[in-house]
Amino acid sequence: MDTAFQIVVVALANILGGAVAIPQVARLIRHRRVDGVSTLWAGSSVGINLWWIAYGLGAGDSSWAIIPVGVISTIAYLLISVNLVRFSNRPRASVGASLIVPAVIGMALPFPAFLLGGWPATGITLGTVYGFQLLPAVIAVYRSRDTSGVSVPTWIMAWTEALLWGMYGFGPRDPGILAFAATGLVMSSAVLVGLFIGRSPERTGLDPDDAIEIMDQAWPGGY
Repeated sequence: MDTAFQIVVVALANILGGAVAIPQVARLIRHRRVDGVSTLWAGSSVGINLWWIAYGLGAGDSSWAIIPVGVISTIAYLLISVNLVRFSNRPRASVGASLIVPAVIGMALPFPAFLLGGWPATGITLGTVYGFQLLPAVIAVYRSRDTSGVSVPTWIMAWTEALLWGMYGFGPRDPGILAFAATGLVMSSAVLVGLFIGRSPERTGLDPDDAIEIMDQAWPGGY
């Protein structure tokens, strides 16, 4: 991959990756609705992104590119977690526990790979674990009749970010980044399909004439 093109791709990937959770944070704050937003997803995302920061620092070579998005994403998912606690109808202690437990598990999962295979094995494990990180969000979207709390732009950006990281990872053949990209494309696509199904008139029980209102709910004020 041409160096200049590689720089553009990684810059765009970091910008999108850093911004991917912002629509979800904004939606929670504006609407104070947590319907369809998974605490397991938010909590595990904090733990996994801390590992991506460590991977970027430790693996060297091309892996440094993942550090900025890792830092910004960690902060963003912490903000999502805080707002899930604020606006959930469940007891705060219960919501907090459902965030902390997956965060701890997310931080613990890559340790065996790191101890046995160093940073290359850790990168592949992180890319695979990314699927488990997003799995609760996928399940929540398909199980929830009401997905009004979920931000569509967040998942469009997540899909695009994964595509860009795949383009970047093919240059230096970084196994961790390539695994992350492949997993992100599959899981983000699953969420977007679930949101489309969940917000269709047939699923919600609305008349077809109400479809415009559904789209307004999905994209209020542009997010």
